[in-house]
Amino acid sequence: ADGKMDGQIVYIQGSHDTNTVTIADACNTQLAGGASVVLGLGDILTLLWDAGGSVWMEVSRSDN
Repeated sequence: ADGKMDGQIVYIQGSHDTNTVTIADACNTQLAGGASVVLGLGDILTLLWDAGGSVWMEVSRSDN
């Protein structure tokens, strides 16, 4: 879903080591290097809403 306002931040945290979640690039997202991210237990993806580009932009990812 789109963000509500420019600069809105969302944190997505993985909660399981084998039941992972994949966030793809170019699906309302702009991820670093155009690479998808797979979130496992404790992994965190931080995204920022860019209203001008109408896209969630990656700020950081943490592979824990």
